[in-house]
This record gives sequence, C-alpha cells and structure tokens, in this order.
Amino acid sequence: PFFSVLVSPTAAALNVWLRDGRVDIPMAITNISFQSYNTPITSDGTLPVRLFGRTLNLNRFREKGCTYAVFYAPDDDLVEPEVALAGQQWATHVEALSGGHVKKATSPFQKEKGPERLHLGLAHTPVDISLLSQSLLHYRESYVV
Repeated sequence: PFFSVLVSPTAAALNVWLRDGRVDIPMAITNISFQSYNTPITSDGTLPVRLFGRTLNLNRFREKGCTYAVFYAPDDDLVEPEVALAGQQWATHVEALSGGHVKKATSPFQKEKGPERLHLGLAHTPVDISLLSQSLLHYRESYVV
C-alpha cells in the first residue's frame, strides 16, 4: 500500500456504511422533521405535522391510556432542552439523562432509569439487567448466519 494507517473498527464500520449502506431519507420524512422542529406545538397539544392524513394531538395519549415519556439531555449539543421538552406538559414522565441525544440509545445500561427500564416497569417486569443482556445476546446470536 501507498501508506499504512491503523484504523479503529468504528471508523472502518462508518466508512463501509457511508460507502455502501447509506440510504437517503425520503423527502417527506425530512419535511416532517423540519416542520416538527420549526413549528411549535399548539397550546391544545396539536403537532405541526399530519400522519396518514390525520392531525396529531398529544392529548390522545391520555385519552388512550398510554404513557408518554420525555427523555432529554440537558448538555446535548444538537437538540436544545427547550425543543426536547416542548411536549412535557402532556408527558406522564420526564427525565434528564447525562450525555448527548444518542448516548441513551447507545448506552442502555447506564445508571439513569431511561426508556427501557421505564417500559419494563410499566409492564410490571422486574428489571434484571444481566438477564436482559443475556436475552439480547442470545437473540442476536440466534440470527447470526
């Protein structure tokens, strides 16, 4: 080779994803994201987007008996807390998590309760992280070709 550079597995995986696996997001989804960020939720809980031709309203969570939880990161450098907390008055649970907006998704076993433990609690399932991680590992290994 012309030159030799040690590349981390993460950098190599990102390179493959950017080169081969990236799929452009459809424009309609991009527009929904743009509208959601730039147009505030109305005082009655109506969101600025429609889905399947229907107006979306956060009050429907309560009407349907669903839990609506908001998890946000005060130190996030991409999504400001004001944006993340826009729907908090309709939420049944609000929790601040350390790190950025993807840390919780990529580090599910940190000390904060987080979404997965909240939902396990709602299902009245005892939270046994070692059992959960064993189940996830077993699930992943059972589908390896």
